Amino acid sequence: GVYFMDKSSGKMTFVMNPEPDQVENRFNDGKCDREGRIWAGRSHDPETSATGYLYRIDPDLSHSRWDGPYICPNGPAISPDDSTLYHVDTFGGTVWAFDKHPDGTISNRREFARLDSKKEGFPDGLTVDNENRVWLAHWGGSRITCFSPQGERLGFVELPVPQVTSCTFGGPDLSVLYITTAARNLDLVKYPLAGALFRVPTKTTGSSSPAFAG
Repeated sequence: GVYFMDKSSGKMTFVMNPEPDQVENRFNDGKCDREGRIWAGRSHDPETSATGYLYRIDPDLSHSRWDGPYICPNGPAISPDDSTLYHVDTFGGTVWAFDKHPDGTISNRREFARLDSKKEGFPDGLTVDNENRVWLAHWGGSRITCFSPQGERLGFVELPVPQVTSCTFGGPDLSVLYITTAARNLDLVKYPLAGALFRVPTKTTGSSSPAFAG
């Protein structure tokens, strides 16, 4: 479900669960849009059934379902001008793009990018820079790929670990790409840095993340 956390004490307070009947589902990734709404996907935790959806949680804690069903939704990410939302079907190998509207609706679902899972791994988390380029993590692919706003591959960041999970921009001028990784069932002798947080300077910048308005 959704919890509020007191930063000073670390205390967690339960707020809501949009699917109380789906006991095997959990929230995965989430982001806020410029209006302070949360967009977050729910995954099937055993990763065997397509019961996961993308939800929008409004500041009044009402919620609505927008995309799915998937086994493991990922992302989402929102362009700096708040006009495009990206959502990932990890097991389907696809990044979807939507037109995003000021009233919080999304439309015009279209394929933005697709990975060959046997050669490139699976699409996982992603972020968008200030030039509307999309930076996508490859789970099982040891890299981050940078895409143009049209979905063309512009370049990549290679990493010494296979399970790359997500990325975001940070640092004083938001020019550093921070990359998260995992170590699920990996040989840590072979991949000693698995699960580490990586820091990569770039020649671009991201934008600050809006906070939840509720």
